[in-house]
Amino acid sequence: FFSLATDVEIKELMEIENQLKEVESEQDRFILLGGILEKKEFYMEAVEQYKKAYDLEPVDGIAYRIAYCYDKLELEELRDEWNGKIKE
Repeated sequence: FFSLATDVEIKELMEIENQLKEVESEQDRFILLGGILEKKEFYMEAVEQYKKAYDLEPVDGIAYRIAYCYDKLELEELRDEWNGKIKE
């Protein structure tokens, strides 16, 4: 299930992105924005941000967030792929 952002939500997200530019760590910016998008149930957009953070440094917690978002989107194959990246 996918939901599209309303004009108000898009403005709000753009403002949040502008505020996050002050965060020095690029990875932290991606994680924070991913978390905000996830909270608003924009899971595909959250996955994009989390993947950018994961590309900078593959961390199990980020892989978990990506798997969680894919689970919420009912994309089991992708969820399983990202769960497989988590070290036990």
